[in-house]
Amino acid sequence: MRDEMTEDQVAANVAAQLVPGKYYRFAPPIMATAVPVGGPNVCKLEECEFDRGW
Repeated sequence: MRDEMTEDQVAANVAAQLVPGKYYRFAPPIMATAVPVGGPNVCKLEECEFDRGW
């Protein structure tokens, strides 16, 4: 995992105008830490890939 963003990523992040309640597509998909809320691995942190989110 990488904790630092490139200059291009920082610029894109600053320029983003996200609106609460809307869905966004990620191209390419992003990797993020997720917490499952059901099943045998409940509350076990894992990395998941997301192609959209809100």
